[in-house]
Amino acid sequence: MTGSLVCVSLAPSLDRYLRLPGLTVGAVNRPSTVVERAGGKGLNVARTAWALGVPVRSLVLAGGGTGERLRRLAGAQGLAVMWVDGGAETRQCSCLLDETTGELTEVYEPVSPVSASAWPRFADAAEDAFAALDRDDVVVVSGRVPAGMPADALAFVAGRARSAG
Repeated sequence: MTGSLVCVSLAPSLDRYLRLPGLTVGAVNRPSTVVERAGGKGLNVARTAWALGVPVRSLVLAGGGTGERLRRLAGAQGLAVMWVDGGAETRQCSCLLDETTGELTEVYEPVSPVSASAWPRFADAAEDAFAALDRDDVVVVSGRVPAGMPADALAFVAGRARSAG
């Protein structure tokens, strides 16, 4: 790939990975380790591409105290992100690894509806982000579209990326 990757994420999450010596349903479980990451499909794609040496920048909708933690974690992980305030608390997702069986249990919070002002802010940020696109760049849009976004939100993003070349 000669260009860069632009990752668009409308529903990121604060991902929490908990390693448990054994998972017992209906009982108190104490993890041996807990790791937090800026996550959701879009940021996971960005992190993987960045680790493989691909130049990456992201456009992400996040909000609330969890969104602030997400911003700090993404910065600490070296991710270049243009943040847009969604006006709603960003979700958290938990991944529970039972070290005894190797089984992974995932618990994903629902995506919160965004504020009415989130879409105009996001659309403006997309215009800015896509103005810098080169012909060799690739845009990836992944994850869910939160309630409060227009029905044609993904079509808008694709149209703007296409018009940028």
